[in-house]
Amino acid sequence: MEKADKASAKDLNDEAVQHLNKAIVIDPEYVGARNNLAVLYFKMGKAELAIAQLEEALRLDPHNATLFTNLSVGLLKINKLDAAERGARTAIDPDRTGATQARMLLGLALIRQGKFTAEALDCFSRSREEYPLARLLAAGVLIAQGKPEKAKPEIRMYLSSPKPDCRAAANRWLAPIEQGKETSAMMTPGPGMKD
Repeated sequence: MEKADKASAKDLNDEAVQHLNKAIVIDPEYVGARNNLAVLYFKMGKAELAIAQLEEALRLDPHNATLFTNLSVGLLKINKLDAAERGARTAIDPDRTGATQARMLLGLALIRQGKFTAEALDCFSRSREEYPLARLLAAGVLIAQGKPEKAKPEIRMYLSSPKPDCRAAANRWLAPIEQGKETSAMMTPGPGMKD
């Protein structure tokens, strides 16, 4: 595991994968090694392999919120949206208030399924301090709900964040709202909306 961490820190991903696989051979129930291997596979664009490791880790540790959160990331990557939604919901334990990433993932899974609900809006509202993009996603939900005036301050706050990656999209959404023109759910963010 230590050798994998050192290799990963140097961006020697193939070497890190080899070390993690050795750790799993030595201890097939080493959940941490499986999780780290999954994260590396995601980094390498191998979502299916990552998901397989996370599913095995969850078989061993079925109450691990981090594993469910990481699984949701992978399922979103391969467009298994219902499963991503379930994974994110499982990661959000009612007793934990700090499940910000899982809430963000749940919101993403919902809107990618066309569910522009109060629940999706709540997920983004609770995530926006940690994830500035959540403000823009909340604006998309509000636009889809026919509330463009409520979306305007969310878009402005997003644009004032340190590094708004989706600046062009945010400006495209804001312009018709400020001009009093009709907006539509077609403006709602989806994959590949970066500038």
